[in-house]
Formats: sequence, structure tokens, C-alpha cells
Amino acid sequence: MDKWTTDYLQSWQADFGNEPDAPHSLQFLEDLLSELKGLAHTQSAETADSSSETVALSIIEAIKSRKNPEGALIDFQAVLFEAAISSPLDPSDLTEVTRLT
Repeated sequence: MDKWTTDYLQSWQADFGNEPDAPHSLQFLEDLLSELKGLAHTQSAETADSSSETVALSIIEAIKSRKNPEGALIDFQAVLFEAAISSPLDPSDLTEVTRLT
């Protein structure tokens, strides 16, 4: 997951790094990816459920704390989409986080 996260952030910086709010957006993305990384360490179904809830709650708080929550939600959806198609995370975990947020 670490390599995927690094690659994702580098790609994002290449595409959007010159935008006016790029440093804040990058920090937000780093925070999101850090939360999602917690899903990679779940083993049992019970642990996965509680981990998904914890991740979702943290992400909700991060989105709400942004100056532009709607924009943050769009950024979050983009991260989830990319993670679902190319990250080592289990798609069912990502689905659960999406459902909870």
C-alpha cells in the first residue's frame, strides 16, 4: 500500500500541483490515504467491520473539517475510485467505507 500511495500522490502532484489550493488538497489526500491504509491490516471479518467503521468516521470528520466539504467529498470519491481499480486494498472494504460515508 505504501508504494501505491506514493505513486498516487506523485501522479496527483504532477496533474494538480500548480493549483492555488494544492498544498491543502495534498495534505487532505495524504490524510485520506493514511486512513484507508488502515484497511490493509484487517484480518477477521469482525475486525474488518470495526476498521471500516473507524476509517469511515475519520474520513467523515476530515471532510466536514474542510472549508469546502463538497470539494473534499469529490476528492474523496476520486481517491476511492482510484483505490478500487488499482490499489492492493480489498474492494469489499472500500465498498463498506463508501456505504458508511
